[in-house]
Amino acid sequence: RDCKLSREQLIFFRDNGYVVARNAVSEELVSDALRVINRAIENGHHGGRDVVVDGLRSDGEGKFDASVRTDPAIASLFRKSKAWALLESIVGRDKIRPPGGCQIALRYPLPKQNPKPLPRHRWHCDGMGVGNGGVNNFTMLIGIVLSPWQVPYCGNFTVFPGTHHTIYKAICSMGHKNFVAGYRDPRPAMDVDPLQIIAQPGDVIFAHPLLPHRAGPNYSCNIRYACFFRVHRHDKEQTKRNFSDLFIEYEGIQALG
Repeated sequence: RDCKLSREQLIFFRDNGYVVARNAVSEELVSDALRVINRAIENGHHGGRDVVVDGLRSDGEGKFDASVRTDPAIASLFRKSKAWALLESIVGRDKIRPPGGCQIALRYPLPKQNPKPLPRHRWHCDGMGVGNGGVNNFTMLIGIVLSPWQVPYCGNFTVFPGTHHTIYKAICSMGHKNFVAGYRDPRPAMDVDPLQIIAQPGDVIFAHPLLPHRAGPNYSCNIRYACFFRVHRHDKEQTKRNFSDLFIEYEGIQALG
């Protein structure tokens, strides 16, 4: 628990809404998780049904059985890696509730074609489509990379850097419920281009819950593997409707001054 993000990484997270910690999960933990996922695929427990999110058919939504999503090998990606300690360097020591499960997120290869630039208006914040409950229902989105994302268009987790500030200002101006209702499709275009994150197995992505993001299309010949944990602080129920500060839950960011 002694490892932590550097001051430069914390500043990057503050300014951009995400940060990537390289090699934070061991090769053994990645391999154990992949074994569980691939066994589940063979056994027919992946439940992949096509839906459209951000204009992209999900090519298998990955509704894995709860027994798979809570398997000890999957939970260990967060609990037994550096990810927990790195997260505490952002939100504070002993502030996190252990996650009960995770989203196993696969992106299957799409038909071969020449990629087109990703549009600025295809994005979401987690929870935007859930009635009026909406956004900011957890403290941090944590993505564990389980396959190589060496080039764009291989299903990369894709972000709109810095636009968590835009979303925060919109919520403060419109109110939470009006924001959720007003930002349904078609959504306004962001003022920055989407960035497809390049990463390797064992890298960990920390993303602010108000950061617009999407999955990039997978035009490679391989399945894109990732697991996403949505982690809560113990006091999340008291802070999720408090928009007085974009970083109210992040002691490491507040300490930057």
